[in-house]
Amino acid sequence: MSEEIEISQAAGDAHAASALALSSASRAKADAYLDEQTILARLQAKELSHELSLRHWSLWVRHASGC
Repeated sequence: MSEEIEISQAAGDAHAASALALSSASRAKADAYLDEQTILARLQAKELSHELSLRHWSLWVRHASGC
């Protein structure tokens, strides 16, 4: 449960930093920043998906080896 709280706090900190950065930036800079964040989020989602696939494969191999 503490891990969830830490993640939530980190997300809140990131949101606050984003809001502060966007409030003082020009529209073009804000759009560029949001584009970069979108790319980063997609890359992170892809990496997490890959890690999940590897984890499932690892569990399957461990199960198959135990038989």
